[in-house]
Amino acid sequence: MFFHIPLPEWKKAWDSGNAVGERNEEESAPKVNSGLFNEVLKSGDVKGIFVGHDHTNDYIGELNGIKLGYSRNIGYGTYGKNGFSRGARVFLINEANPSRFNTWMRLESDF
Repeated sequence: MFFHIPLPEWKKAWDSGNAVGERNEEESAPKVNSGLFNEVLKSGDVKGIFVGHDHTNDYIGELNGIKLGYSRNIGYGTYGKNGFSRGARVFLINEANPSRFNTWMRLESDF
């Protein structure tokens, strides 16, 4: 799944200690938990949810078997952080088994 604003569960994924990547600002999740994550869990077919709202975060964690991740700031007309390169999250999805996907950040500073 892809959408813009993280759910409250992103903070739990970070706090679990198994997340990798950068966390340079607090998660801007809604204060009220809508229960969307629990509904996703019940569906059993979502393996990852990725968002981009918090421009200086790019971490990926896992909660209850679902990867929760960020991309970072990709554009030039929004806020960022000095020394924090713009970038985009790339996905390589195995068509034979879409639940086995790889993802990484491609950074402007890589060029």
